[in-house]
Amino acid sequence: MEIINTRPKFSFSRVFSAPCIELALFLILSHFLLPMPAFGKLFDGTDTIECDFDGKKEIRIMRDCSKDIEYQARAFSLRIEVLDKIKVEGSTEKKALQEADRVLKLLQWQSQELCKDWNTCAITREEFNKQSKWLRMSFSKFERILESVKLNELDDPALKEKILDKIFKWYEDTARENEEVDKIWKNIKDELDKLKFEIKDEAYKGAEKGAIEGVQKEIKSLESIMMEQFAKLSPPIPSEEIKQQIDSLKTSLEKERFEKAHTHVEWGMERLKAENYEKAITNFEEALKILPEGSDASLSTIYNLGIALINYQTVDREANLNKAIHSYNKMLSLFKNKILIFNYANVLNNLGVSYSDLSEIRDCEANLRLSINAYQEALKVFTFEQFPQGYADVQMNMGNAYLGLSEVRDNESNLSLAFEAYQEALKVYIFEKSPQYYAMTQNCLGVAYEGLSAVRDKEANLGLAINAHHKALKVFTFEQFPQSYATTQVNLGVAYLNLSEVRDKEGNLALAIKSFHESLKIYTFEKFPQYYALTHMNLGNAYMCLSEVRDKEANLGLAIGALNKALKICIFEKFPQYYALAQMHLGNAYMCLSEVRDKEVNLGLAINAHHKALKVFTFEQFPQSYATTQVNLGSAYGSLSEVRDKEGNLALAIKSFHESLKIYTFEKFPQYYALTHRNLGNAYLILSEARDKESNFELVIKAYEEALKVFVFNKFPQDYAKTQVNMGVAYMRLSEVRDKEANLGRAIKAYQEALKVYTFEKFPQYYALIKENLGLANRRLSELRNKDLNP
Repeated sequence: MEIINTRPKFSFSRVFSAPCIELALFLILSHFLLPMPAFGKLFDGTDTIECDFDGKKEIRIMRDCSKDIEYQARAFSLRIEVLDKIKVEGSTEKKALQEADRVLKLLQWQSQELCKDWNTCAITREEFNKQSKWLRMSFSKFERILESVKLNELDDPALKEKILDKIFKWYEDTARENEEVDKIWKNIKDELDKLKFEIKDEAYKGAEKGAIEGVQKEIKSLESIMMEQFAKLSPPIPSEEIKQQIDSLKTSLEKERFEKAHTHVEWGMERLKAENYEKAITNFEEALKILPEGSDASLSTIYNLGIALINYQTVDREANLNKAIHSYNKMLSLFKNKILIFNYANVLNNLGVSYSDLSEIRDCEANLRLSINAYQEALKVFTFEQFPQGYADVQMNMGNAYLGLSEVRDNESNLSLAFEAYQEALKVYIFEKSPQYYAMTQNCLGVAYEGLSAVRDKEANLGLAINAHHKALKVFTFEQFPQSYATTQVNLGVAYLNLSEVRDKEGNLALAIKSFHESLKIYTFEKFPQYYALTHMNLGNAYMCLSEVRDKEANLGLAIGALNKALKICIFEKFPQYYALAQMHLGNAYMCLSEVRDKEVNLGLAINAHHKALKVFTFEQFPQSYATTQVNLGSAYGSLSEVRDKEGNLALAIKSFHESLKIYTFEKFPQYYALTHRNLGNAYLILSEARDKESNFELVIKAYEEALKVFVFNKFPQDYAKTQVNMGVAYMRLSEVRDKEANLGRAIKAYQEALKVYTFEKFPQYYALIKENLGLANRRLSELRNKDLNP
């Protein structure tokens, strides 16, 4: 056979992970009771400041004032573990125990202020040491009291009395040295001195259980006794006054219940801050059992419950997100008659986040649209003029939602909307005033440009993506923001990886690999296992691409090694989606390795890996990943048909390609639609060697024509040229069956179109092959015409 390149190569899809959405988690939650944390410098113990005290210079190592000191954390932990186990009857004693929390927080705040004074040279070393020592002693004394408590002995009244005495003594000692604590202690002491009677715990427990009848009975009894006593006196006290006294008693009973709700809210807030979301959820739910529905306190607690539910990463994440969505929708219905417009917008923002997170689990398009609707409603309140920070936060989140939606449908138009939202955010997030938010937005802009590069102007848009990531790295340095530095390096690596497909393949792949290795300095196996795994997936892809340039077998070995490292983390049971993604990439690597050695064995491993991926990537749950895996599986079967069972394996390949086209439609995924049709044409072309030559050629040409509806010369020059080469081969083969002159003419035209891209200067190897095929077609056409002229 004289024809060169008659057997077209199957293409498979590579998926590069670019975790921009992870970054956005820093800003998606606005809290009623827990304000968004400020982004400050992360001190690593080496930052210093020079202080001047009346000419005396002193170099200080700056302290991180945001972290809890270990002895403070222990004291707070013991308070939660022990104090709520102590059951006392007197309401004043209960208040004393609750005020211990207030004192601890006051001391903690003073400790943080002392730290800030140290960092700003507002205090001498001697004064700092003196105050630090006193604060440490106060926390330690409290800690020792609670450490001595044995929980199984707390039912003993004498022991409880002893513990209370110790806590009161701690109040007294601490108050001597601290004015603020002295005020709290005096208040408690006055109540202890004046206490004449207490509301019994039985009534409290009845109210706690919802048995309000018991409380009312006690109130009526008290009313009766008081009426009897006063009836014997002259003049009697009016019943209106007695009613006021009874109402006051009701208030006292309710107050005790609400104090318990307040304690649950406080604990919930502490645990939310400490990222102990499971216990925070429990605390907020307990508080909501007590707080009246529709009250401001209830609404605030529902709001923070939603934040905890969004952040709680569990197997039952879908249920938690649905609960958060239900909570926020309930709040919105209650807000209708309120003027809490700022909080209304915050709720809409967090509702949008809930839908956005849910889109990663199911109903991607529908949930992203609900997310965008919520953000658009929030922006009716959060205008640029009135609430610039809220405006920028919501625009950032909306940009991320459009970015996610662009992966499902209307790629270019949704990316344009994402750009528009990010640019609006950058009106507020300027480098000088909000460097971290500026960098975050630049990072996401980079990911959006990468997405747009898949649609048009690949090289130009990837250049813009790389530029945006480099802007982000001016802020996200290794020393100050290590995790954000690592994420940006991953995104930068992905951009270089994609750019390698357009120009300077080896150089850009080297830069991609360098970026991935930079990120792995932070994303270690021990600290960030999931990101470690995702980065190794991308590293595996980079080595796979590099194998096409040089050291094929060695680089594919590195690729397979990187992907197997990812699979040590991404096991099926814990991270099914990442497991499937790694298996898909591993299948591609084995498919490439099959071109070097052990073809049948490696293609068997590739097919096995893709089938493992399809256990997770089902048509219903992950339609796009399902389609990508089917394309890759079809490519593996197509290649295997060259080794054994040609007809059977090609039938499986064709089946896989048709499965992918159920998702990869011309309207939603034009580029993947075209790639799959080219593969489908390749399969029919090879099948024509086994049977039904003429009918299969017709299917080949039809498939290539579908591909060329997308792969046009101006937008996708290389894909256009590849498809034209294959089209030329198909027409030459068809010319052997029928319409010889017409089909040879079509083949020549297809080869000439391919040479518009595959020039001698840019693609000398492809140029030579196509010229040889073109020469053969011209010779055959010339021979045919000469034969017709000279029968």
